[in-house]
Formats: sequence, structure tokens, C-alpha cells
Amino acid sequence: MKRVLPLGIVALGLMLSQVAHAQENRDAQIKAQMVENYLVWQEAYKNKDAERIISLESPEFISRSSNGSVTLKPQHDESLRQMLKGLDKVTDAHVAIKKVSIARNRVVVRSKQYVASEIIDDFKGISRVSFTLWTKDIWVEYDGVWMLKRAEELSAKMTVNGKSERL
Repeated sequence: MKRVLPLGIVALGLMLSQVAHAQENRDAQIKAQMVENYLVWQEAYKNKDAERIISLESPEFISRSSNGSVTLKPQHDESLRQMLKGLDKVTDAHVAIKKVSIARNRVVVRSKQYVASEIIDDFKGISRVSFTLWTKDIWVEYDGVWMLKRAEELSAKMTVNGKSERL
């Protein structure tokens, strides 16, 4: 009887260790998927590919700007299409992931996003516009695919030809 108890404790310890290891592996896979999703976003933005960006969104996607306004998926998607169509050139787009928090079937990503573009106007010439956004994004899993459910802009900064502008 004395040997059974220690062996049982060792077995339980090994089982808990395996569960913890499996969770660590799952978390690492999810974090890698988040990095991949933001890389897809970067490339799609650089190529002005609104449909590719939209493919990352969940069916009930909403966005919230730093001024508190909320935009539902249909309006957001149309606005994104029009905005990208209106850019003559995207000169840069990148995301720095600052923090990833994983809780069961949802992932919260805090990031800093930067985009720079050129708009050519017949009267004003070339305008160089850049945005820096600090965001909190919520991703949810749909049939094994992580999709963006909510994009919340925590703060934003815009420059036009190197000068800060109000949003």
C-alpha cells in the first residue's frame, strides 16, 4: 500500500505536466497564428487588397475608433474598400504586436500599427499621409480558424506631409 500512493502521486504529477505542456504548445501555436494574421494584414494593406483584409474578420466584426464611434461590419468593409481604392500608393504598413492574452476561445492582441500612403491630388500635388494606431483586437476561433471579432482603436495619430493633424 505504501508503494501505490507514491506511484499514484508520480503518475498524477506526470499527467499534470503533460497537460501543462500541451497547453503551452497550444498557446505557442495560437501566438504564431496571430503573428501570421497580422503579416497577412500588412501585405494585404500594402497591396490595397481590401478583400484579403476583410477575410480576416468574423461575421459579427465591429470596430471602435478612439473617439468612441462604433462601426458594424458592412459599413466598415465598404469604408475600407473605398479608403484603399482612394490611395494612390501605400508606402509602408506594419504591425508591432505588444501583448497577446489567451483565454479559452478568445485572444486579445494589443498592437501598434503604422501605415503610410501617398495621395495624388491634381491641385495639391502629392500628400504623404501616415497613421499610427494603438489597438486592442479580439480574435475568436471559428471552426479552427482565428478571426477578428472586434478591433478597438485605443489611440491614433495622423500626419500629413510630416505635420500632425487632428483625426
